[in-house]
Amino acid sequence: LIDSSEDKASLLAALDSLPESCRDASAGESCLGTAIKAALLALSTSGGRLVIIAASAPTIGAVTIPRRYGGDAIVAAREGDPSRKKDDSQHSPFADVASELARAKISVELFAAPSPQHVSSMDLSALEPLARQTGGDVRYFPSFAAARDCTQLQAELRHALERQMGWAAELRLRLSRGWKVAKVQGHFAQKRTGHLLIANCNQDQAFTVAIEPEEESSKRASHGGPRPALCMQAALSFTDADGVRRIRVLTWASSTPARSGTDLVQAADLTAAGALLAA
Repeated sequence: LIDSSEDKASLLAALDSLPESCRDASAGESCLGTAIKAALLALSTSGGRLVIIAASAPTIGAVTIPRRYGGDAIVAAREGDPSRKKDDSQHSPFADVASELARAKISVELFAAPSPQHVSSMDLSALEPLARQTGGDVRYFPSFAAARDCTQLQAELRHALERQMGWAAELRLRLSRGWKVAKVQGHFAQKRTGHLLIANCNQDQAFTVAIEPEEESSKRASHGGPRPALCMQAALSFTDADGVRRIRVLTWASSTPARSGTDLVQAADLTAAGALLAA
């Protein structure tokens, strides 16, 4: 392991030498799973961030993607093959690894850039849990061509490395009496309803929180009774780049409940509604 602040020149020299040292390599296999396991061991006590640039699906080593995840399996799923699960991310061979990374407070930034000959086997549903459960992002460059995609890859990689981060983050949601959190969507590991573990948070992240009235409140409202006032509090705790533990609290209260369909439409947030439907 190299501390980049202490020996930056050696680290840059090692990176610059990779294209030349691998120029004549003929192996077409990928041991991505083993590399992730090694990174987990190295960062397990400190937490951190793992940046993965994958050009092909992992086929050898500690964790691999079975053949059913790529190529012909996608076609079979479209044709209604019952052996194909509807949500492969829940059955991905990397799901357990993603859980271990989240517990160790390690986030994953995944850049998938398969070449044309590997694009059919690069099934993101198998790799996606690595980012989704750890608070990271997935960026996909299908049929990667350096002349076409290199500038965009470089820009997005730079942004991912330079954006503001909050380390070892936790988000807690609280609602006023009569309401409950129904569902939360986003990239995180959920400890329990309303308590999210985010290995690392960043300035681009957003979460969708769906709420609903509790059963007793719904019964009273259905009989003409008043619906309870809605207040929400979100508390995000994290460690900043200087190693200081911080907390940010947002408290929000709804306005008077809509009295008609017109009021409801006029109060709708189209951007938020579109994001919710897309998720």
